[in-house]
Amino acid sequence: MSRLELAAGRVAWLAAVVAIAGMGAATWLSLASPGAIADQGASGLTSAWIGVLVLCVLGTRVVRRQRRQPIGWIMLAMAVLGGLTTLAEVYAFVALVTAVWDLPGGAFAGAVSTASWVLGFAGLTWIVFLFPDGQLPGRRWRLLAVTSAVAFTGAWLGAIFQPGKENPPFDRVVNPVGVPWLGGGGPLLVGWCFMIGMLACMMAVAVSAVLRFRRSSGVQRAQMKWLAYAGGLVPLALAGCLLGQLVTGTAVYGEVLFPVALVGVPLAVGVAILRYRLYDIDRLINRTLVYATLTLVLVAAFAATSAAVGVMLGRGSAWATAAATAVTVLAFRRLRGWLQAAVDRLFDRARYEGLRTVDRFLDDLRADREIPQRIAAVLAAALQDPTLELRLWLPARQGYVDCSGSPAELPHERAGRAVTMLERGDTKFAAVIHDPRLRNRPDTLAAVLGHAQLAVEVSRLQAEVSAHLADVAESRSRIVEAGYEERRRLERDLHDGAQQRLVSLGLSIRRLQRSLPDQAKVLEPALDRAVAEISQAIADLRSLAAGVRPARLDDGLAAALADLVRNLRPQVELSACRERAPAPVEAAAYFIACEGLTNAVKHAGASRITLRAEFDGPNLVVVVHDDGVGGAAPRPGSGLAGLADRVAAHGGRVSLDSPDGGGTRLEAVLPCES
Repeated sequence: MSRLELAAGRVAWLAAVVAIAGMGAATWLSLASPGAIADQGASGLTSAWIGVLVLCVLGTRVVRRQRRQPIGWIMLAMAVLGGLTTLAEVYAFVALVTAVWDLPGGAFAGAVSTASWVLGFAGLTWIVFLFPDGQLPGRRWRLLAVTSAVAFTGAWLGAIFQPGKENPPFDRVVNPVGVPWLGGGGPLLVGWCFMIGMLACMMAVAVSAVLRFRRSSGVQRAQMKWLAYAGGLVPLALAGCLLGQLVTGTAVYGEVLFPVALVGVPLAVGVAILRYRLYDIDRLINRTLVYATLTLVLVAAFAATSAAVGVMLGRGSAWATAAATAVTVLAFRRLRGWLQAAVDRLFDRARYEGLRTVDRFLDDLRADREIPQRIAAVLAAALQDPTLELRLWLPARQGYVDCSGSPAELPHERAGRAVTMLERGDTKFAAVIHDPRLRNRPDTLAAVLGHAQLAVEVSRLQAEVSAHLADVAESRSRIVEAGYEERRRLERDLHDGAQQRLVSLGLSIRRLQRSLPDQAKVLEPALDRAVAEISQAIADLRSLAAGVRPARLDDGLAAALADLVRNLRPQVELSACRERAPAPVEAAAYFIACEGLTNAVKHAGASRITLRAEFDGPNLVVVVHDDGVGGAAPRPGSGLAGLADRVAAHGGRVSLDSPDGGGTRLEAVLPCES
């Protein structure tokens, strides 16, 4: 910490100590003077304590955070002014009104205290003028700054040096510092000019705040909302004071509400500058409007019901109070909902429309007119962020997926995207990736996401089911692939092992047969039978190997199918593309064609058969069509039933159309890479 910052902190603490010391002395003097509290009123002293403490705390905090921020120093100056002015007022009251002690300078203290209101309004005006960055709204406003300084200074000096009797409650004495020549018509007119100039400057500063609010955005706009909220509390407090005066006939509400409203301005300014819960202002304004209006309406309803029942049953009847209370209680819930919707529609249109968008989607979802996977698009529309993305957390995979179930990752913080986690208790279940500017509207963001939580959870559950199904499909595909590789290994083993040994054995027997002497010719028939048996064993092994996987598949599916249909009767019309597919897919397509042709030849009695194996985009489509008797069905244990499992293992689909007497059409679609 630099020396300048250290000195600024010490000055701030010194100002706070002076302000609190002044309030402490004023309190001691009031308590030490019999009847002073009763005559003057304790509420004024309590309000002064609240105001000074708030200004001291906020002023020191702002100065310690931003020592170049003039608003913090203005708050501290107002705190010192408030403490010393309260001390001067109590001192003058004890000296001039109660006259308990013979205190010197009571009239001078009274003159200073009665003129201090000008400096109080000057401090509030300059806080609003410099808020929130401590700078003027622009160069054009420099003239207003000079004018306001002159107007407030002139009004303050005029109030102090005004000749004649002082203002109540010190009107028993004459102002000791009054200047006689200021009582003439000319000086009085000048004094009024200062007062009018002061009021004009306050109105101009209010206009500057409105213009600054219109130009602001983001953080500064939220700060200006805090100022607007605090300023709006003043007329609300005034309305509460008038209502309390009408209902109770006393000004007790004014003694409490109005000082609190005035303290609210520096309090809101301090919160906005320090940015503590800055963006809660939207919710605060919303709730204040709702409950303030609700209170006024319910009070009016209570009074009207009580008066109406009182007219019918007589004034002072307990039934009138009971009926008014019942009406108020019954109307509270429905009236609050209506007012909340009205306030949202008028003052928070984005939140209102966002919630309505989610409500419409939820209604359509319950009526099966929508699917949960569209929740990301609905949230994007509700929050007016077309770049919004939704990530769903799957505990089984310990990772995120999108709404379609595909694996997805969360972006890094440096990617210019914001991430809001959705949690249920301590468990996360989704993450929303959105524009960082949505954090400037936390109430809207939280309300929309909270309203859509059920749909997000349903979408997550469906994504989890889809992920499990994908795992099952991949597992089946791996099993099929492993089986296919095992069959190829068995084929190679049969070809390179047992088959080659049998061929070698047959050749050896033939060589032995040719080398036999004449006297051993009697063994030739036995050797011929042995060679024939060996040839039959070789044929059986070749047939077995072909059943495991046809060797012609090494040359492609088209070549294998051509060999398959070459000797079939009736003749098969073949159309097969020569593009290659993955080996497991080609093998599956071959066996599908075999099963379809077997059904057409053996069971359908067909006279015309068509076999087609062609690519349709990324899929290989195999179609076997005949004009036979039809009526084919995938019965349990049949070859057609096994086809469905084989095709499903590759993630494809199979369809069978076989009406009685209308032929049979078998179609299988196998996903693959073309």
